[in-house]
Amino acid sequence: MKSIMFISIPLILLLLFSCGPTEPDKTPTWNLCCTLPNSGVYKDIFFIDADEGWLVEESDQIFHTSNGGGSWELQNSGNRDLVTVHFLDKQYGWVTGLRAAYYTIDGGKIWNYVDLVNYGAIWMPCTEKVFFIDRENILLLSLTGTGYFKVSCCTFNVNSAKFTWLSSHYFPNNFSAITNLGYKVWFADLANNIYLSTDGGATWSTGHVEADSCGYISSINDIYFTNEQDGWFCSNTSVYHSDDGGNNWYYKSTLPDSSLSGIYFQKNEGWVMGEQIIYYSSDGGDSWQEQYRVDEGEKFVSLSFVNNSNGWVLSESGNVYRYGIE
Repeated sequence: MKSIMFISIPLILLLLFSCGPTEPDKTPTWNLCCTLPNSGVYKDIFFIDADEGWLVEESDQIFHTSNGGGSWELQNSGNRDLVTVHFLDKQYGWVTGLRAAYYTIDGGKIWNYVDLVNYGAIWMPCTEKVFFIDRENILLLSLTGTGYFKVSCCTFNVNSAKFTWLSSHYFPNNFSAITNLGYKVWFADLANNIYLSTDGGATWSTGHVEADSCGYISSINDIYFTNEQDGWFCSNTSVYHSDDGGNNWYYKSTLPDSSLSGIYFQKNEGWVMGEQIIYYSSDGGDSWQEQYRVDEGEKFVSLSFVNNSNGWVLSESGNVYRYGIE
């Protein structure tokens, strides 16, 4: 007598779906997402989230995107020597350049001019920076006529466009990189010193930087902190890490590149930007691999990440590359 095997309908469906085509692995990659007009030298890019960002072109242009960099609109022109752009939220941001700065409180619909010369912030042609702690408290970074680097703690009134000086601190060398998390601020100078403040710039202390494997520290170009304890910086060729809030910095690795200028970390994942190559680390900066490269003649100038799945780099010629899932 033949036996009959019964298989339930739900089991059949489970087998069919489990044997079907699998979803392709969605891994973030770098891709060219936009080419801006060939009108000058592009300098800096900043994103506040996965969709909204701004960038500046050296001579007179500020651009804005609301679709992750796929397209850009010109927000303002007629400015001068723009170098940096940074936003605290979707409404409040600054662009700065030589002898002047502009701020917005409406996402860039209107940019308001601030003449820094009138505040004695600039005494000679150099790149100055307005670095804000929050909507009211700002650090003005400038080079004095005697060659000292001055960090001025100020409050700023967005309605009157006026600064109120609170205190100033002088350092022997100009700055090369700066970052903050709330009222904790870190900056590096051209002599490869790192200074830290826990009170928004009112007082400063000096961190200790360990030399690399050759006993050398090259120029510090960018600093990034993932939290109040863990920070990284990149020099021309190497990556360093601090696990105690920037009091001590330890050498991690040297890359086959002498043009490193931007760095971002989230947990153990990190990216550093050279002039033509983006490098990636999955082990906290101990080792690196080349992740993306552009052709000879193109030069990366700025890097901005909002998380480990959304990042952008800007080239000097106006190409915007995005790291994300297509």
